[in-house]
Amino acid sequence: MMISDIKERVPMQALLERYGIQLDRKGKALCPFHKEKTPSFGLYGQRFHCFGCGASGDIFDFVMMQEGISLPAAMEKIDTLFGLGLLGRKMTVRQRQNLREEERRRKAARKIEEKKEEKWKSAYFECADRFREAEKDVADLSPKTMEEPLSDAFADAVSRLFYAEIEMEEMEKEREKDVRQS
Repeated sequence: MMISDIKERVPMQALLERYGIQLDRKGKALCPFHKEKTPSFGLYGQRFHCFGCGASGDIFDFVMMQEGISLPAAMEKIDTLFGLGLLGRKMTVRQRQNLREEERRRKAARKIEEKKEEKWKSAYFECADRFREAEKDVADLSPKTMEEPLSDAFADAVSRLFYAEIEMEEMEKEREKDVRQS
């Protein structure tokens, strides 16, 4: 199939460089799909993922998102960019069917990823809200003098702050692990 032929010949990093995206020494770059100040776009094997907007995929997904084009057009674009000459031949009926099925599969997978991303963001922001609330409570309830005893409410706020911070760190680690495995 032509998809696998193109994937074998075009490394993700080479494609990113053709689009002017240079990864820093940590393998991160500013995401081309949204404005950001801190790099959250990374390369994981032959896939990319942005922790800011949730964009992810392979070389075809990148070109489809960057150019706003279909899978066949993305294949053609990559074939032309890298001078592969794989698409000069006429496709068989079976190849066209496979291509349409692959495009449907990619769209469905992207929708699933978008829903997963939204669910993660929602849970993360809820946790961040709990963290900020506990942080405010710690500031408000902290003893004003060295002689003032610690209240139970202050101890509870410190505990909530501690656990919210741990929960956020664990969520970030789990998300990064999921991205690396996909």
